[in-house]
Order: sequence, then C-alpha cells, then structure tokens
Amino acid sequence: GGNRSNAMTLTIVPPPPLLTSVIPRVVIAGAGTALLFVSGEGFDSAAKVLVEETVVATTFSSARELRASIPAPLTATLGPRRLLVRNGDGQLSNLQHFETIPARTRITSTSPSEAIAGGSGFVLTVTGANFKTGASVLFDQTPLATRLVSSSQVQADVTPELIAKVGLHAIGTRNSDGGGSNEVIFRVMPDPPFISAIDPSFVLEGASAASVSITGEKFQPGALVRVSQEGRGIVRLESNRIDDRAIEARVPGDFLRTAGSLLLTVENPDFGVSNIATIKVLIKDPLVINEFLAGPADNTA
Repeated sequence: GGNRSNAMTLTIVPPPPLLTSVIPRVVIAGAGTALLFVSGEGFDSAAKVLVEETVVATTFSSARELRASIPAPLTATLGPRRLLVRNGDGQLSNLQHFETIPARTRITSTSPSEAIAGGSGFVLTVTGANFKTGASVLFDQTPLATRLVSSSQVQADVTPELIAKVGLHAIGTRNSDGGGSNEVIFRVMPDPPFISAIDPSFVLEGASAASVSITGEKFQPGALVRVSQEGRGIVRLESNRIDDRAIEARVPGDFLRTAGSLLLTVENPDFGVSNIATIKVLIKDPLVINEFLAGPADNTA
C-alpha cells in the first residue's frame, strides 16, 4: 500500500584520472622518439596520453602507470611541453609538463639501472658526455655526493633512503655552471614474496571448496592470493595473512569441478609477485589417486 513516486536513474560517474608524475621530465631536443613513464591514479585500459593536445602512442601498464612514446616532431624544438591523460570515457586529467633542452650535457646510460626496494646503498655510474668539474648527479632533483671520473662519466653515492620504496625515479646531472642534462629512468623494484610450500598440494575434483595453507617469506600486510586455471582468468581468492611467513586461502568449488592444475601466486601491496605454486585437482578415482601418491612406476624387471 501507499503511494510511490516515479523512478529515477542514478548514474555513477568515476572520477577523472589523476596525474602525479612524468619521468623523465627532461629530454634532449632533436634526439628522436622519447619514452615517458606517466604515473598517477584512475587510468583505464583505453587511456591515452596527449602532448600539446596531440594523442601519442600509449601503452596501458596498470591503473597507476602508462607508457607514452613521444614522436620526434614533438621534441624537435626547445621548451616545455604540456601533457595530460584522457580516459576512455573522455575525462581528462590535470596537466603535467616535461621539457626539451639543448644537446649539451647528456646522459646515455646508468649502471645499475635498477635496484631492489629496501636494499643497501650503492655507487651509481652515469655515462654520457660533457660532464665538467663540479658536476652533480641528481636523483629526483636531489643532488648526490658525486665524483667526476672523466668528461664522459661521473659516479654518485645513492643512499638506502632513496630506494626504500618501489617506484620510478629520474636521474639527471647538473654542471657547476648550471647546465643540466636530460633525465633517464631508474627503477626501484619490489623484493618479491616467495612460496616454499602449500598444504594440501592436491584436492579431489568436485570438492565444494578447499582451504590452502601457504608458507614462505616476505608476505607483506595486505598481501593477496591469486589463482589461475587453463581457460580461465586470474582470480583473487579470499585469504587471511597470518604473518610474513604464512597465509591461508580458500579455493572455491568452481575451480575444482574438473581435474587439472591450479596455479597460485602471492602479490604484495608493492606489486611484488611470488613464484608459482601448483595444486593438482585429481580425478575422483581411487586407482588414479593411489598411483599419484605412489609416485612414478618402477619399470625395473
């Protein structure tokens, strides 16, 4: 009973993408195609990077990272360039900038080019051209203790604090006269978790569900367990982290309907992914089960 109004449709619109950084921020004018790493939040799989309102070739890495290939004509002249992201629904991000500079001081490579998050400090060797006495290596614009080896090489001390977290960083140089170089990418990689054992290692087909205990190391708070199966995508499992060495997960019955293999991985919040652990789903046949448990047949006479 009672009177009711007409129905109205509520449309939920996702927020626009958010741009937080572009690396490198400095490229050499006239050096050809430049690869930029664009970081932020809310990128969808159809997101495109625009430079000076021109759509450029874009690779979707995740909702937080895109890779943009900037064609030579857009970096042929000196000066700043405007960059933003357009999602598939047409929503635009905030603006970021990168700059093209003259080909004076130039970086061609670094060694190493990546490090593991949480690792110890190390010496970074930067190779290029036109380094001068008093040159400094810049890590995300922060000057490092630097030693000039030659006009084509400098070395700098990277402290542990600079590589404490996973992410992309920009390496540049600045001569004592203020002349700056292009920037190159330095990546801090996650220290991935490792699965050493799972229990049980097999289940019978047709089971309604399976509880699995995963042991190993480096399971961070918030770690996820994912499962994949031939012909199906990767699915996140209901799981409970016990500590940095143990996680419990529940495999639903949908994955246990037919015999085969299930591939389990653990993914930390910093995107470090473990090795693969396999659970066998066995045919519900006593003979097959007994042969599996007995191991390889003895072929000796």
